[in-house]
Amino acid sequence: MGITLKRLTARLAFLTLAALCAAALTRPCVAAHAQTLKTSNAGKAGTSAASAAEAVPGRPVELVNAAADVYYVPPEFAADALLRIAQSGRVTDRRWRRELLEEAFRFAADAQQPVRRADAVIPPFSVDTPAGYASYAYDNRLDALSLRTRVIAAMLKLDARRARELSKEAQAKLSLPPLNCADYLVYDVSDFYETVAEVARGAAFTAEEVKQGERLRFVQAFVEGVNSHAQVAPVVRLILSLDLPPEELSFLGGRLLIALGNVSGDDRSFSYSMNRGEAAKELINLVSAYRKHELPTQEVLAAVRAYVADNVKGARCSDNLFKGERLLPYYVAGLNHSLFQTDPLTFDETKPREVLGTADLHEYWQTPGARQLLQAIRELRFGLAPAAKDDDDEAVPAELTAEQRQTEQWLDKLRTFLKDLEQWDRGAERSEADYFHQRQSLYHGLLELAPNGWARDMVLREWEESLAEEPPRGLSRPEWFLWAGNLLKAARASEPKSRSTILEAMTNSKNPTLALYAKLERLKLLAP
Repeated sequence: MGITLKRLTARLAFLTLAALCAAALTRPCVAAHAQTLKTSNAGKAGTSAASAAEAVPGRPVELVNAAADVYYVPPEFAADALLRIAQSGRVTDRRWRRELLEEAFRFAADAQQPVRRADAVIPPFSVDTPAGYASYAYDNRLDALSLRTRVIAAMLKLDARRARELSKEAQAKLSLPPLNCADYLVYDVSDFYETVAEVARGAAFTAEEVKQGERLRFVQAFVEGVNSHAQVAPVVRLILSLDLPPEELSFLGGRLLIALGNVSGDDRSFSYSMNRGEAAKELINLVSAYRKHELPTQEVLAAVRAYVADNVKGARCSDNLFKGERLLPYYVAGLNHSLFQTDPLTFDETKPREVLGTADLHEYWQTPGARQLLQAIRELRFGLAPAAKDDDDEAVPAELTAEQRQTEQWLDKLRTFLKDLEQWDRGAERSEADYFHQRQSLYHGLLELAPNGWARDMVLREWEESLAEEPPRGLSRPEWFLWAGNLLKAARASEPKSRSTILEAMTNSKNPTLALYAKLERLKLLAP
């Protein structure tokens, strides 16, 4: 994640150009420095040098400096930082705020992860798995689609028509390839379609445009773009949120039914959509809307039944199958009760033609080294190892008090733990990413226990140093940031001296992303 020669060259070129732009950042200057960055493959930006910002109202110099630092970091972090700056409330120059949002949208295109993902397996898996931490990491919305969605939502408050254009651009670039049964995360595109609904309902369309069908054609493109089970529930919600007249509801519903006929396979996405993605519920709501408007329902009922039947009897992942003698999946039973009373799906119609594999959900803390460290941190929290109950469930002992965690004996154990953690054999773990997540989890746990003073500062410093290292192979950037974000939250919750110590260390970190986010934290751009 360090700065590259190309980015450094681009940064120097940008600063030189910004100085020539004098006190105001004119459009020719914006275009010129954007072209410079494009040529060097370093991205674009809508900022000026600090010297220029001092003379431009509405562009606080500290925010301009923070915006300039985005050229040192990967694109998803650059986009996130620009979004936070633009939405800070301290950027009163509307032109610059728009430029920041436009640049965030462009940076988002190069984010490592294209779409937000969620845990797919039923029931939800333990967090202490690769899937668990990956799922939490996506909640920071650093994937390309989520970043674009955040830009669209922010732009909607500034320029509704531009938000409309950006929505179409994001839709055109949305790709959701089929998943397989080895995948333990599925696509989650709900935020995007909720934002599209806000665009369609808002000032992006005049009353005359709505009357002439411009809004209908806008939404039609999103409906016809459905090619994954992950889109079904969000798109139905989009349609129903607009409170359309009967003829427009019938038109969009018909386009959706055509799209459903082309969505098959990918049981990982289908089962999640039906079970926890609320697709069954939303399809029932769609039929209810037809009935409310006294629209014919025969075609929609037939299309929904065919869609469900085709997918439920196809190739299925073994961990998605319902166990039991002649037991229908509950979403099928629900659809039978609500929609298919006269022609219910039978058990024979839902028998899969093929049963495939399952996701690899191995849990952490299984190797001797990991188990030893886990036990050691439990002893730091509880003192002696917890006793077992008669039913073999572990009793939950009382945690050591703050006073007990300030004794010399406890602090000696902390020093020993940190030494053992540093010497942990990462090669014994299944992957570098597994080692990373477990190690970060231990630092996070230690910080909850370490008393204020040198002990807490030591844990914070070692945690920061571990994050500043080159990330392991196979670890996504959002997963890395999951722990960087936790470190920042821990610093924010610390007493002033510790907070200052860790933010200073992060600001001077060899990792430019840590340095940027430390600056954003100091500017109070990260707090909820």
